[in-house]
Amino acid sequence: MFLRKLSKEKGEMFLQLSVHAALTNNDLTIEEKEIISEYCEELGIKDYKIEIKTDLDRLLNEIKESSTEEEKNIIVFEIVALIMADREYDDKEHEFIKSVKDKLDISDDKLNTMFELIKELMNVYEGISKVIKQ
Repeated sequence: MFLRKLSKEKGEMFLQLSVHAALTNNDLTIEEKEIISEYCEELGIKDYKIEIKTDLDRLLNEIKESSTEEEKNIIVFEIVALIMADREYDDKEHEFIKSVKDKLDISDDKLNTMFELIKELMNVYEGISKVIKQ
């Protein structure tokens, strides 16, 4: 949605964080693969291999040190969307998001708002899909 606002370098960091997020529970779902593919398309990155290339702590430090508040918000918002793609939010994903939130200095209120907005957006897309298929 907002990834075009990220530089190529930030986009690549975001994709690597997406891979960490998707593999958090050792279960890369079809929905998560599709979303990562859409992220690549939005970022203009072709032939991206879904694999962990960078240590999570190092990656989060790089994002924190080099990103504006807006960029960090975009990154976290899109990671929340990825994690919620299968409409499940397990303990490992919760721990992952908490780690990202804490490292990037995102408030609990902002994170909760992001989750609520993603849920609303998913419901809107679901409603549109139902109308189209009727």
